[in-house]
Amino acid sequence: MSTQSSEKGIYFLSGNQLTTQRQSGILMTSQNYQQQLTPETTVYPVRFGNTLNGPAMELTYPNGGTQVFYRQ
Repeated sequence: MSTQSSEKGIYFLSGNQLTTQRQSGILMTSQNYQQQLTPETTVYPVRFGNTLNGPAMELTYPNGGTQVFYRQ
């Protein structure tokens, strides 16, 4: 089974925090299941720095996991 999501909203970056405000969204699966996503605000801690691959941003998810994004 595969899952896709689509969300609409806005985001703010201030200092070391990324705030996302989902206004609406939908979750869809390959099994034809759909779920409407309600408005939600989430704050993510972020860090910026330089790596061997160039400038990067590390985002920390609410569950404690991290992901690094590189500038293209």
